[in-house]
Amino acid sequence: MGSDAIAVKADVRKEGDVKKLFDTVIDKYSKLDIFVNNAGTIIKEDVFQSTLDDWNYIMETNLTSTFLCTKYAIEIMREQKYGRIIIDASMTGLRGAEYGQVHYSASKGGQIALTKTLARIATPFNVTVNAVAPGSIDSEMLDGFVTPERKKELAAKMPMGFGTVEDVGAAVVFFASDEAGYITGTTLDINGGMYMR
Repeated sequence: MGSDAIAVKADVRKEGDVKKLFDTVIDKYSKLDIFVNNAGTIIKEDVFQSTLDDWNYIMETNLTSTFLCTKYAIEIMREQKYGRIIIDASMTGLRGAEYGQVHYSASKGGQIALTKTLARIATPFNVTVNAVAPGSIDSEMLDGFVTPERKKELAAKMPMGFGTVEDVGAAVVFFASDEAGYITGTTLDINGGMYMR
């Protein structure tokens, strides 16, 4: 697409890997204008099936990685006095999980709280921090999580049907833009009317 890009292998649950990731970005580009926190996973189980190991895995993947990555991003952005951070949370962090995934919804609620706190901290440095909260998005993750029958059940509850990754991407691009310069600490619902607040 005419742009310069690099790929860096990193386990974002591990601080050493996260440090290497951000060091590589600075070595290559000398700055970091936009950071989108998009790592995440889910396990098909409710509280009765969940183990402590499952809880820790989801928390490390979804929430600890958000803490580590945003910590390193905001430190860079503080020095350069500019930045946009966008966190990919979930509707479940606002209203709970549809099928009882307590670890997933708790991790996403944690991301939303982290967004608000970081926004307060980052404002003096001309850095905005916002989150997107997608509902059910037609994606590989959804197909790996729900059966075709449950997918039909979900669709019946959604006024606008399933969203697309492009729907989420457009919101992320907006938060990264100059037009969103006066918005911070906000979580934008992208759920086709499935959850309204």
